Amino acid sequence: MTRDVLFALLCLVLVSLATGGCRPAEPPPATGEHRAPDPAVDVAPRIDVPIADDPQEVARGPALAGVLPGGFPEDLPIYRPSSIVDFSSDGERWVELLTATPLADVRSSLLARLEANGWSVAPEANGGYLLRQGERRARLHLQSDSGTLYRYSY
Repeated sequence: MTRDVLFALLCLVLVSLATGGCRPAEPPPATGEHRAPDPAVDVAPRIDVPIADDPQEVARGPALAGVLPGGFPEDLPIYRPSSIVDFSSDGERWVELLTATPLADVRSSLLARLEANGWSVAPEANGGYLLRQGERRARLHLQSDSGTLYRYSY
């Protein structure tokens, strides 16, 4: 095929699409013909529901996200706000928590609260703390990880 024949075919296709592919717009519906009547709408009477006795949300202080495992010692302080990351209640029991608060603030708060709860706190070589209260033993390990990750082993 020559270039002229291809050009003629292309023009023919374009003209047929332009004229045959378009339809005239449908005429608008005649006004007043087959129009449904406006429906009647009844409005319900106003209902007043008393809410004074409903339970109300109470804003609380910083929270703990998650549930501590059963048997977690109540006298080991939890820095709040914190989220429980992981725990083990089989064999060696431990709880790992995460807070956005900087490490130095978490460390000073937890150590002060541990001592106030009667725990003796001794630093360990690995950066953790050995906690003693009579015959009871526990460990606290803190590390900086997008905030503070801390772990109690008890």
